[in-house]
This record gives sequence, structure tokens and C-alpha cells, in this order.
Amino acid sequence: MKLSIIILILPVRRVQIISAVSGVKLLVELPERKYHLYCGPLRPRAGQIPAPPPFSPSNLNYLCSRARRHHTVNKKTNPLAPSRDLHYTPLFDILRIIGRHAMERMPLEIQTLYSELLERLSGLEAGRSIGHVSGSFVSKVIKGDTYYYFQYSDPGGIKRQLYIGRKDRILDDVVKKYRAERASFAEEEIGTQRLCSLLRAGEALLTDTASARVLKALSDAGVFRLGAVLVGTHAFLVLGNLLGVRWPGGSLRTQDIDIAAEATVSIAIPDLWTDIPGVLEGLKMGFLPVPQLDPRNPSTSFKVRGKGLRLDLLTPLRGKRSQRPVTIPRLNAAAQPLPFLDFLITRPVRGAIVDGGGILVNVPDPARFALHKLIISGERVTVMHTKREKDLRQASQVFSVLIEERPGNVRLTWEEIRHKGKGWVKRVEAGISALKKIDSAVAEKVASFLAATR
Repeated sequence: MKLSIIILILPVRRVQIISAVSGVKLLVELPERKYHLYCGPLRPRAGQIPAPPPFSPSNLNYLCSRARRHHTVNKKTNPLAPSRDLHYTPLFDILRIIGRHAMERMPLEIQTLYSELLERLSGLEAGRSIGHVSGSFVSKVIKGDTYYYFQYSDPGGIKRQLYIGRKDRILDDVVKKYRAERASFAEEEIGTQRLCSLLRAGEALLTDTASARVLKALSDAGVFRLGAVLVGTHAFLVLGNLLGVRWPGGSLRTQDIDIAAEATVSIAIPDLWTDIPGVLEGLKMGFLPVPQLDPRNPSTSFKVRGKGLRLDLLTPLRGKRSQRPVTIPRLNAAAQPLPFLDFLITRPVRGAIVDGGGILVNVPDPARFALHKLIISGERVTVMHTKREKDLRQASQVFSVLIEERPGNVRLTWEEIRHKGKGWVKRVEAGISALKKIDSAVAEKVASFLAATR
């Protein structure tokens, strides 16, 4: 059964709670019209007029929840049918009405806050200095001489100390500079946490705590500075915030973290590297390498035993080489080669993960993400039909935004695919045909748009 979808972002002028013999109604006054929402009886005694509860955001949300459970709304005069999700966000004075499986545009205030968060994190990354290193300098007196050590906690919370050297004027200056910059960095962190709190209150798309903890550790270890790209559903979630939309919840359920990286990369500063297995071990979350079918091959995945949390490392498949794991020296890890992945991670964009604090990551360009989903949907084997449907749903949702708001991005990316050859074009066309079974309206729109660019 298809659902008709209503998506409204409504600034509220006034909300009045009205008592009646049959129950309680909400009179919601908007800039252009008024809506009555029947909430049903708050007391079951027949003939008794319930006293209206005092107005508050919590009471309003309670009454909205009652309105969703009743099916006696007159749909001719009130389009806010009880099958819709109705919420009130007091921070921005917004009444939201969305249909199930609906994509929802975020209020402008939330989009502005997210842009500010991304700008702040990018600025912190560009100005990264000694003050951004977590830890502190401590001194020890050994046999009459004073020595400096740097004390820090690894991702698992274990305190460690690194020997710096004997105290002298040069090291004194370094310590003084660190403490000054550290104080400034602490203020910036407070500002970032405040932005994330506002985004949470405004119902931006959030990353689950366990996944955010892993991604934070990887970010701090320099994984994304070394060119790695967050892909998969976690990237899809970041793209929703970047595009200013809330995806339906069913598209976001995963604890799989997918990180893609080229096997080799040109970096201006030589000898940069990190240690992904070491970072995971330091988290003390129970990550274990997932054995390959061939025990001679190194593991490309890490999983927490008994839980759904998993990290997969991926790399583009080059030429017709075997799909054996490829070692990525700068990450001190091996990755599983996949076809078409080079197209996805070319020219990534920066995005911010929202949790208790922001995390700066690289994610695919939205147009590449959507077209790549169409391509790989046809590469899934029959037993992976659930992932195939998920690919198509995510492609549909991203396309529905891009074609309306960023058609130029889709056009340029489609031209690149056409230059890659007929095989690529046929795969996209096959993906669009499959998309018609998921969302025929978006599929027709995508097909017409791409046909017009030829």
C-alpha cells in the first residue's frame, strides 16, 4: 500500500488547547490558516469536560502523540492526518508534520548551525598546532635534574607518558606555548559542543555513540587527513546534514563503518602514517580482526564480538587484478578491493559528524554517491537483495534533493560517467530500471534528467 506523503515545516504563531465534551483539541494558528487537531479524551468518564492542560512544549508533544493515535480527523478540513508524525521543536518554534517514510527538509536555522559547525571544524583542522594535541606536559626531578614528559591518554583511556627531554629554556618556551594554545583550543571545543547541542535539539541527523567514538579515534589518529573517505550509510547520514534534509529512519540503521582509501596517495609531507589496528585496540571496545577464508590473506574487517559494531576497510579495484586484500602502508592495514570505488571517492567533500562534539570527515560528493548506488545495485548477488534495496532507496532520496537543488552537480558527474564508456552507462540505466520498483516518480525524474543531458 502506497503512502501519500505530506511534508510541512510550519512556523507556529499560536497554539491554544481547547476543552470539549469529546476530549481535547489543539488549535494551531499558522501564518496563513488554522488547524484543529483532535487529541481524544484525556479522561474516559462520559460527559465530563476535561480541563485543558497548561501550555508547554512537553504538553504539546504529549497531545500531538495522542492526535497521532486517533483516526477521527476530518481530512477535508484538516490535512494533518493522525498517521503523520507531528512534533513541536520549542528551540526554533517549529511544528513538523511528516509522513512515514518521508524525507523532510531541515529548518534554515538548523542548516545554518550545521554550516557553522563544519566551518569551525575545518578552521580547527587548518590551524592544527601543538595546542590541539590532547594531553599535558609534566615535569619530574630525577637525581637533582628536572625532565619534561608529555602525558596523554590513548583511545582506551590508559594514561601514558613520553619522555621529551631535560628542562631548558627552549623546552620551557615549548611548554608555555602549548599551555597558551591549549587554553584557546579548550574554548573552541566548548563552542563546538554548544553547536552540537543546538543541532541535537533541532533534530539534525546524529551518529550513534559507539560509531562516533570509533570515528573520533580514527579522525584524531589522522586517518582522514591521510585521504581516507567515510562511505556507506554513515556517509549517507552526513550527506543528509550537508544537504539540509532528514532521511527516513529506515535508511540509517547500521553499525557498519566503511572506510575507503587509495592504496597509494601523493602527499606533500612525506612519511605520514597511522595505525588503524592499533587505534581500534586502544579503544578497548573488543575489536577483533575478522579472519579471511584464506588464512594467508590479512584481515580487512574488524568486529566487536557479540555486537553489530564493525569496521570494514575498502580500496578501489584496479584493472583485472585479483580481489585479494591490498596492503595500505600509511594506514598499517589491508583493505578489500572493490570495483567502481575509485569513482565514488574521487574528489570527496568535507562533512561533520554530529554527536556530543563534531568530527570532521571526508565523504563522497553527493552526486557521485547517488550514481554509484545505482551502479553497484546491479552488482549485488541475489542473496544480497536487502542491501540492493537499501542502495536504491538511498540513491532515490539523494537524487530527489540534487535534481531540484543541485542539477549542475548531477549533470557534470553524469557526463564523466558517459566518457567512461557504454558499460558504465548501461549499469546506470539498469539501476534506474530497478529504482522504478522502489520509487517510480523519482526514477522517471532521474531518467528524464539524464536523457536531457545527452
